[in-house]
Amino acid sequence: MTLLQLSCLLVALHTPLSPPKASGVAVGPPVVLADVGAYTSCVFIGPGVGGWEKPSLLCSRINGAAFAEEMWRVPLTDGEPELIGYGRQPSVRGSLLTWVGTEPGDEGIWLRDLDSEEPAKRVTDSIQFQWPSISADGSKLAVYVVVNNRTGIQLVEVESGAAEWLINRDESQPVYSPDGSKMLVVKTGQIWTLAGEAMEELVEERVTDAAFDHADMGWGPRGEWITFVGRWNEMASNVGMLHLPTGQSVWVTEGMTAARSPVISPDGRTLAYIAADGESNAVFTRKLRLRRPRVR
Repeated sequence: MTLLQLSCLLVALHTPLSPPKASGVAVGPPVVLADVGAYTSCVFIGPGVGGWEKPSLLCSRINGAAFAEEMWRVPLTDGEPELIGYGRQPSVRGSLLTWVGTEPGDEGIWLRDLDSEEPAKRVTDSIQFQWPSISADGSKLAVYVVVNNRTGIQLVEVESGAAEWLINRDESQPVYSPDGSKMLVVKTGQIWTLAGEAMEELVEERVTDAAFDHADMGWGPRGEWITFVGRWNEMASNVGMLHLPTGQSVWVTEGMTAARSPVISPDGRTLAYIAADGESNAVFTRKLRLRRPRVR
């Protein structure tokens, strides 16, 4: 797979966004950013990181022909996609990038400073850890783990690789908030927040209560809005947004198939997600405008 084969279909949007409605959310029409297919997740990289002047999306995808899981940087505007590594479930905080290594001999959790010439660091070679998320100071990674019939979240020290349980009550998919004071997790198919740095002081709060499963959460830049996928089954799924202070939520897609990995740009002005496109899937972006929703 060459860079030219990973094409981007970039469309200039001239349609102005209407003011946010009572929900507090206004979105523009969807635009296909990348359409090679087999995408598994995406995350924004802010402008200036890694020497890239403009914001980008880091997209993981499965290259079936090469039996590899690849990570591509896809510019939002000008420029060609760039293969920057191999792995899945990338997560970014500032210039720090973490991911799950998938190449033979490179399994485990990795951490790389995109602004540094230093090589990536393998924090742990454990294949039990998934969904890494970086703490506010970059010293720890929250990971999802299943071990000895226990499922939950462990915190891994970046320097030593030592891991300890934060909670083990079937939580998964941890995502640290922008300020690092709490994290989102999935539990019993619903979204919860966790606050605290040790099991004995942890405060767990349920955010959603619906008849469908929630997954693939992400934070808005100020920690007020979150994104998620509402999933009735693997194919019937839509992108939703929820305002944490008020508990108000809104669907921003309808009738989507196989939606996953919705994320908000660092400036809060762009929404990106993966959804079905023909026989495979594509990465979509939409202009976004947010405000506090009206309390019902």
